Amino acid sequence: MILLALLVQRYVPLGASVADLYAGASVIRLSLAATRKCRQEFKISVNAQY
Repeated sequence: MILLALLVQRYVPLGASVADLYAGASVIRLSLAATRKCRQEFKISVNAQY
């Protein structure tokens, strides 16, 4: 998972808005928030039970 987070960080510019679909624990979103200083972050989780 850490390798994937590092890979994604390379493609997200500083100050970008980020949407994390099917976020779960949000490891990737949190790493982007910390390293890329995201302007906005959106976490979208879908639960089929409801």
